[in-house]
Amino acid sequence: SSKSGNGCIKYCSKVLVYGANIYLILHGLTNNNMAKATSKVPVTAEKKKTTPKKAGSSADLIIKACEVALGKLSELDLDQQLQSEINWCLASFQNDHNPIGLYQMAERSLIVLKAELAKKSKGVTAKLVGDIEKAIKADR
Repeated sequence: SSKSGNGCIKYCSKVLVYGANIYLILHGLTNNNMAKATSKVPVTAEKKKTTPKKAGSSADLIIKACEVALGKLSELDLDQQLQSEINWCLASFQNDHNPIGLYQMAERSLIVLKAELAKKSKGVTAKLVGDIEKAIKADR
């Protein structure tokens, strides 16, 4: 979006999504008609993660495990209710940083994916199941 006029700011914005992080970048130019020359002032504001975490933390592992499980459940068109609940828990975690729901959803998806592994469903591997188990155990 952009606006211009007397005393208004002309801007464009970009939203960058990297994993679970969302960065909002605003670039602005001041437009002041009272001065002979237009002054250009770039403005940049970034929304950063509120809680920095070390790489490979238990929260990062469970987020990744839930995202992978959600992708596989979606790909195989399994358990729509569980998919919805995983989506909700991922969004909830972004707001409150409480991973308990993610652990519960990972455990539920593990049961479904183990059953699919036993059926030898395409794309469900022992490594996938093991990675989810590892993420669940990382906090305990």
